[in-house]
Amino acid sequence: MNSIKDVWKALNKICSSKNKVNKSSINHLTTSRGHIDNQSEIAEEFNKFFCEIGKKLASAIPASQNEFSKFLRGYFPQCMFLSPASNIEVFNLIMSLRKTGSTSPDEISVKLI
Repeated sequence: MNSIKDVWKALNKICSSKNKVNKSSINHLTTSRGHIDNQSEIAEEFNKFFCEIGKKLASAIPASQNEFSKFLRGYFPQCMFLSPASNIEVFNLIMSLRKTGSTSPDEISVKLI
């Protein structure tokens, strides 16, 4: 990718509503707790997994490598850094969203957000 414009083009292509994914649901899930077929419990298991995976992966990195500058050296023009957004910035952005219209590809209505 040569520019930020190319990054946005690629993201728009990936997220485009033209590229609808087959929306089949997961009927059951097998976990350490056993077989789960209740949709709410399946959703909760996925939520728990995605909330915990970062911490689990990070704990596998030796303490000596916790500082990126020790293992990531040099100049990388193809990378980008996004500074954290404040609560006020997120709130203002959500409040500026158009309240009518269709849902996004994730099918979450702006009204719900």
